[in-house]
Amino acid sequence: MAQDIVVQEIGGVGCEPIGGLAHLEIRIAPVDWFTAIGEPKPLCDPIPANEATTFEEMIDITTDHTFAVGKGFMKLKGIEDTVGIESAMIGNAKRRLFENKLSVLIAGSDAKRLGFTRWAKNKDFIVLATEIESGRTRQLGTSRRPASISELTGKIDPTPEGDNAAAFVFSDKQVYEAPIYKGIITDAP
Repeated sequence: MAQDIVVQEIGGVGCEPIGGLAHLEIRIAPVDWFTAIGEPKPLCDPIPANEATTFEEMIDITTDHTFAVGKGFMKLKGIEDTVGIESAMIGNAKRRLFENKLSVLIAGSDAKRLGFTRWAKNKDFIVLATEIESGRTRQLGTSRRPASISELTGKIDPTPEGDNAAAFVFSDKQVYEAPIYKGIITDAP
């Protein structure tokens, strides 16, 4: 049972720990484009062999996501140093979840960017973002609790040196912080 896991050490940092996510490779795909979406192993399951037996199994997604024919992840290109993930614990005692939020600023106000916001505003997604230092790919959304755009603000500042961009926040609510996706990433053709 997962609740009996014991480890000697948790935590630690690399030689030069840094934050940040790869701003040119935010991947998103609507959940209805997938034929299978992997998830971390559960803490409890009617079949004990399906339960996580390590902390890594509780957070790693090791099965590949598969897409319908002709589908794959789209890439969003964010502005450098504007992409981040926050995972806040929410809920009451003994019924806690994590609200995971990925924020990204996307430059421009051309028809493609504006059309994307209209298309995406009510869709359910799987979102992937890669940590710069570790190379770990973090995921928002599952088949049962997909991510969506929870905040979107397009802005054109009045001054020439100001912003011309849209601030997106993708969010989900899960029983874990944004998990680590270790499967194959299939980009749109």
